[in-house]
Amino acid sequence: MNCEGKLQFIHRSLAEYYVADFFVNQLTKGTKPSVQLQDHLLKDIFVKAGYRVIRVFMDGLMAMSEPLENVLKQYGNHINDLRKDGVLMLYQAARERNAHIIGFLSDSLQAAEHTDTLIQLLLAQDNDTPTAWHVAAECGNLKLLQMQWELAKKKLTAEDLSNKLLLAKDNRGQTAWHMAAECGNLQLLQKLWEWANQVLTTEAIREELLLARDNNKQTFLHVVATRRNTEEFEKIWDWAIEKLSSEEIGKLLLAKDPHELTVLHVGAKKFNPELLEKLLDWATENLSPEEIEIFARLRQ
Repeated sequence: MNCEGKLQFIHRSLAEYYVADFFVNQLTKGTKPSVQLQDHLLKDIFVKAGYRVIRVFMDGLMAMSEPLENVLKQYGNHINDLRKDGVLMLYQAARERNAHIIGFLSDSLQAAEHTDTLIQLLLAQDNDTPTAWHVAAECGNLKLLQMQWELAKKKLTAEDLSNKLLLAKDNRGQTAWHMAAECGNLQLLQKLWEWANQVLTTEAIREELLLARDNNKQTFLHVVATRRNTEEFEKIWDWAIEKLSSEEIGKLLLAKDPHELTVLHVGAKKFNPELLEKLLDWATENLSPEEIEIFARLRQ
């Protein structure tokens, strides 16, 4: 509202939105941001706790626009000079799941050809913070995830690709694979499966992806079963059939989560009759009589 020629905001969040809008406009429409403006965005807005709401607004606005190439290069050079502050920016964006801010920082360093710095930042992690890789998977941001993978393939060994990306766990004990299942992004899951088969051993795929449990003792199949996406479950079911023994699949189907629910408990309430019939056919051929009886009771 306008009071005696001065603009005043009824609620602070409205003012914060306009600040976010100003910065995004500078990134997408400006030509040469001043060093002071770059410093304020990178060292204050992107890092300090008091600007959290502005970051949330910026992340949303960034989803609808792309920064200019020359602006990206200038910010990329500045981020490279800051190094330590760059890690803090990534940590903050990762903690708050601001995937578009992560994308901006990554794109800036790439545009300025500071790929070594970018790799260091993307893999930086403390005990309470997921990496940018985890955030991209959790948000279903395939573009950001693919950018990280292509860059990492050029710089990292196969062992590092396995341990620092594909099998790396966040503070909830989840890999990107678990997260993609949780957000229900089949395209992202398919891409992760493709990469896993390029880099991981069959044993690692079995033990660390298909049979792994997170800190809540949920397997990826539990996570997928909670959703109503039959296509997603069927695709993952085919992958499990391909890599696991009948005994392992049986244990996976009947494993219990913290609520004492098996995948079949969850699935019986959410799957369509055709999928349940498909699972029953498999169970009839592969499970013990006792396990089949459990399955049959769940279908009732």
